[in-house]
Amino acid sequence: MSPSFAEPPNKVARTLCAPAEVAGLRRALDIVRATRDVYKTQQGLSQLTFFVGVMNVFLTAFILGNTPEYYWVWQLLKNVAMSTASYVIKYRNHQRLYLLDLCHVLGFFYIVIAFAGLLASASPHLHAIFAPFTSSKLLFLTAFGIANGPLAWAIPTFGNALVLHSPKHAVALIVHISPPFVTWAMRWHADAHERAFPGVFGVPHANSGDAKRGTSYAESVTTMDLLVPAATLYFAWAGAHVLWLLLFGRHKGAKKTAVYGTPRAELVSDTVYHYTMRTVKPFGDVCGYEVARPSKASPILWYMAWHAGGCVGPMVLLGVWWHHYYAHCALLLMTVASCAWHGAGQYAHAMLNQNERKIRALLPDDDEDGGKKKK
Repeated sequence: MSPSFAEPPNKVARTLCAPAEVAGLRRALDIVRATRDVYKTQQGLSQLTFFVGVMNVFLTAFILGNTPEYYWVWQLLKNVAMSTASYVIKYRNHQRLYLLDLCHVLGFFYIVIAFAGLLASASPHLHAIFAPFTSSKLLFLTAFGIANGPLAWAIPTFGNALVLHSPKHAVALIVHISPPFVTWAMRWHADAHERAFPGVFGVPHANSGDAKRGTSYAESVTTMDLLVPAATLYFAWAGAHVLWLLLFGRHKGAKKTAVYGTPRAELVSDTVYHYTMRTVKPFGDVCGYEVARPSKASPILWYMAWHAGGCVGPMVLLGVWWHHYYAHCALLLMTVASCAWHGAGQYAHAMLNQNERKIRALLPDDDEDGGKKKK
């Protein structure tokens, strides 16, 4: 059996004699055990979950590179599994109302559309029922606009992290990163999709075209063809969501006991709005959010106004992603680099800093290595 890369020296001399030293080590050991328990119970860290996370990255890259026309099927299976896990996680954490946020609503519709596409390709009878819906060009243009607009740019904006062992992080990442890659595969490998699933999707394959303009489907698409339906879908959700927040959602958020003794209070029936206002204080201040008055209505309007700008603003570049292959690849590379960077930060913090910081907190301000504690 090969030794672990993190294994300490085989022999450690036991030189501690004073009871105070032993007591201090026991307190430090308690901190290490508490950290271990948090990673096991809250983040699901185990050899199995890490293995699954690594294999998921490998299989996803392999399918996308080798058979891009089947990539959407692979993502459908993952999204069903992750959506189930998402509900379980959010139910336990009193965050079920998070599922009303834009990314989760779009994720639900993605599953419905992809499942309809699967049925349409199963038999001629089902094809006649579902293909008129799934093969809509307007549907594909809308999906492309939403996927490569707000969903793609949400990854660096919110710091979605590729944490290989964590179902919680995987759920948050997949709802944002899956649609851009699916639409990339359909946009740039449209002919392969048409051969594998004829007449099922409204992708710009070689036999599609615009008779009025005398151009191919792909060439005829303009930025407005992408922006208008995507923005319309966004504002349909935003209108319903702001109405729900004003009538019901703003009254959610009763305090409960903090988990593992952490100073941050959790909330029952929490919402993405309240979570954002609490955790991003400068943004909360801009919106006029008051911790003592979480149900105040006016911050909701400011929050949704900024939300709309952040979601619709990136849509002005949709024409670039649609018409330029390498630019679209660069966009997806940016999303991958961002989530990998933030994931690396999570691992670096856990392995290099976390226990040291907690143990330092036990020391007096003037008693660390014979000097002042580092700030």
